[in-house]
Amino acid sequence: MVALKPNDIKASFPKSLTVKDWDKQKSALAKLFAKPTGISDELTKVKEKFDAVDWQKMAIHERMPQGRAANAEKLEEIKDLILKEQTKELKAAYQGFRDLASFLSNKAKELGKKGTKVPDATCKHIEEMSKEADKFSFSIALGTISDLIMKDYQDYKADMEKARIARLNGAKTAIGYLASTIKIGSTGAIKTVSDYENYWSEHVRGIGTGLAILVVDYPGLAPLINQAKKQWSQDNKPKNDGEVPKAVAGTLELAKGMAAAIKGK
Repeated sequence: MVALKPNDIKASFPKSLTVKDWDKQKSALAKLFAKPTGISDELTKVKEKFDAVDWQKMAIHERMPQGRAANAEKLEEIKDLILKEQTKELKAAYQGFRDLASFLSNKAKELGKKGTKVPDATCKHIEEMSKEADKFSFSIALGTISDLIMKDYQDYKADMEKARIARLNGAKTAIGYLASTIKIGSTGAIKTVSDYENYWSEHVRGIGTGLAILVVDYPGLAPLINQAKKQWSQDNKPKNDGEVPKAVAGTLELAKGMAAAIKGK
């Protein structure tokens, strides 16, 4: 499960710290306290700092490429980039909430002074906003976000290793399958179109497709698989018995090349 979820982080911005929510409170306050509180301005500033953070770019699973390019070296590169790229904006957002918490706490005390006639409920609400800003700041602190990034990195790395082991096991199976293809094709028993059709159906068809997943670890297979797509296609099967020996020889050569590409690494 992904630890750092950009959309969840963006949606977690406290509702009580939005200008819209504060507007519901300040209408009553304005009638009693003529001097502007500055709260709306501070809420706007912190929202701008929060929105300046590109949370999407912090998600390892969204930054990693697909296919052969998704290797261990690329994972390290992406992880290091993510940890460096967002430091400035993330620190600014964190500090923005810290400053907001302090500002709101002081504002609650200011409005609660004797003679202001500001309802206790309003002062208490502002103090609660201060506590919310303080609490939320820690959820986006550099250390907190870095921990989430590293958790995703470790999980992605573990998944890559599991996939690698699965491919290695697949390579062992492929070697056995290719060995069988080579052995049967070398007996000299495949002489007719019918013989080749049975050989192709049971021991040749699907080899290229089945080996495609191994290209990540055995890049030498790539050109051979592309060759197989043409050479072992339905249209390239021998049309008469005279073409069978050449088709078998070509199949053996290609199968041996594939086996060597896997064994050679």
